[in-house]
Amino acid sequence: MYEEFYQLLNESEIAEYLDRINMKAPAVWDREALDELIRAHQYAVPFENLNLCMLNRPVTIDIPTLFQKIVRERRGGYCFEMNGMFHCLLKSLGYDASCCMARVVRGKTSVSPMLHRANFIKWEGKTLFADVGFGGPQPAGAIVFEENTRQTVKGETFFFYKRDEWWWRLARESSSGEIEDVLEFTAVPHEPIDFMVLNEYTATNPNSMFRQVMGVNLRTPTGNIALNDGVLTINDGGEKTERPVADEELKDVLKEYFGLVV
Repeated sequence: MYEEFYQLLNESEIAEYLDRINMKAPAVWDREALDELIRAHQYAVPFENLNLCMLNRPVTIDIPTLFQKIVRERRGGYCFEMNGMFHCLLKSLGYDASCCMARVVRGKTSVSPMLHRANFIKWEGKTLFADVGFGGPQPAGAIVFEENTRQTVKGETFFFYKRDEWWWRLARESSSGEIEDVLEFTAVPHEPIDFMVLNEYTATNPNSMFRQVMGVNLRTPTGNIALNDGVLTINDGGEKTERPVADEELKDVLKEYFGLVV
């Protein structure tokens, strides 16, 4: 009944996916290749909710639909789409990957619903955490899931800590030592079909933030580019510029800065 959520990619489809993220297949899919895969995905596939806030299209998260949208139509998506498709790619490449359900705590002053999906990967006796679908700060590579171990990837430092007996948090440490909590989750893996109901809320409920404001975000090798609520923000090597985007230039901006043709 739910086979379409567990489909793997064949060799031809893997090649299409790698072409989509501008990555050549390495000689072996090891830990180094995993980090490269994560960065390539973050650099090429934007976080976006255009289906909901611009195109009036549904969001479904079965693998054939995600492959058509993200790979063949060269679109992006939000976490249930991006990390769902990435999980499929990891499994298809032979990585021992599982799904992780989380809640966003960055910038929150109250408890928010569990509306984020990330990935765990078992590697050489350790558990790694990988995320390509967060519209904010996310590690530019896999990081080891263990308590209070600072890990710096591409100039950004992250670590995990236990909030209580059940809940873990992913935090980011700035160069000045400031700590910012990003995500909260349990260490229990989930099934791909567990995200169907969460996605249904995210895509259809009028209270969902993803239905209220259009947002697009893409990591770059020197920073990131974001389009939120009609404002284009470019962070490049520590320099930040902003400008409003008029309705008549929106499609051109999406194509030029994010590679999105809609």
